[in-house]
Amino acid sequence: LATQQDLNYQLALGLQNNRQYRKALKYFEENIGPDNPHMLSLYQAAKTRILGGFEPDVAIKILDRYIQLADKNSQPSIAGAYWRTGIACEQAGDTERAITSYRQCLKYDATFSESREALAKLGVVD
Repeated sequence: LATQQDLNYQLALGLQNNRQYRKALKYFEENIGPDNPHMLSLYQAAKTRILGGFEPDVAIKILDRYIQLADKNSQPSIAGAYWRTGIACEQAGDTERAITSYRQCLKYDATFSESREALAKLGVVD
């Protein structure tokens, strides 16, 4: 049987896919309380803000929490969370932290092409 968290997550994904970001966020956030957050909802709460182009600073904090709680088998990966952190940092105007985040992503996954492309776009060649 599906749990309420599962239902919230699926509903939020549907809203996110339809670009109803603020509505999706409501359901993701119901799943990410202070104790034992639903990890996929935690990640998606940040991603939704990034896709919607709002609250990048909040997205960064959420991704920092995701990275702290994730392990090497987490999906989305820690590398992916660092990549998204880089995007949020760019949205927030913090280019230096974006570069650091993209580099962290590559430390976890050297084949993560999106981070390489983001660094190149910023004029960084590693």
